[in-house]
Amino acid sequence: MKVVLITGASRGFGRSLALAFARKRHLLADKTVQLHLWARDASGLAETARLVQDATKDNDAATTVHVTTTVVDMGARDDYVGKIDAFLAAVHAQGPSQVVLVHNAGTLGEIGLAQDLSSVAFLQDHMELNVSSVMWFNKRFLDVFGTRDASSPAPATPHVLINVSSLNAIEPFATCNTYCVIKAARDMHHRVIAVEQGGFVKTLNYAPGPMDTNMQLALRESDRTDATLKGMFQQLKTTGTYVDTLASATLCVEHVFGPTFVSGSHVDYYDIAA
Repeated sequence: MKVVLITGASRGFGRSLALAFARKRHLLADKTVQLHLWARDASGLAETARLVQDATKDNDAATTVHVTTTVVDMGARDDYVGKIDAFLAAVHAQGPSQVVLVHNAGTLGEIGLAQDLSSVAFLQDHMELNVSSVMWFNKRFLDVFGTRDASSPAPATPHVLINVSSLNAIEPFATCNTYCVIKAARDMHHRVIAVEQGGFVKTLNYAPGPMDTNMQLALRESDRTDATLKGMFQQLKTTGTYVDTLASATLCVEHVFGPTFVSGSHVDYYDIAA
């Protein structure tokens, strides 16, 4: 049995990731795949689950996908801490051959110059959802499935942590200060884990490319977005050249289970798109 958990799975790229894992389930090379979908929006989760179930209604009897949804706020530690522990305890008891954890949940934060930050309270909330909850989930995951000695014999199939990253993690963009900061922090966190865990747990920082999501809509419509950046996004919208969410998600899944996956790497959609 293999287990996949995706946060922020109620819409957008998270939903596309769920569909990609379902459609590419043969790559997991197991008879049973448990697909756990986490998000704050119950109705959105239900719709993602329905789409996944529809996507697996074919003649491929080699792999069965079981879908579970969990309503959770990754920005509220009183909510996510207990649910993380319960999930890990239940999964560990089942003895899966591999667990894939996808950190997709995230927010844009405040658009504007670095000097225009509104409050310390905003920063604390922004970091809780986008950084602290990710680091804590990984800490507890490593308590269960990781190692303290990277030189020890590795399992036949390493577990995988996927961080949905961005070009903003490695390049500065004016008026995207809070977004760039959290993406850079998450990238480095997963790079450190790759070094510490060796062959026990592999990590990938995957930048899916510019996609026409609610986040992009906010950047196009805000009067605080850098003019050059806004123009670039408006051009992508006008020309219909945004990256398709499902195409990007599918490439991510194929890369993770392909021969060129290097643990700790930052991979952009355009790096691997044909």
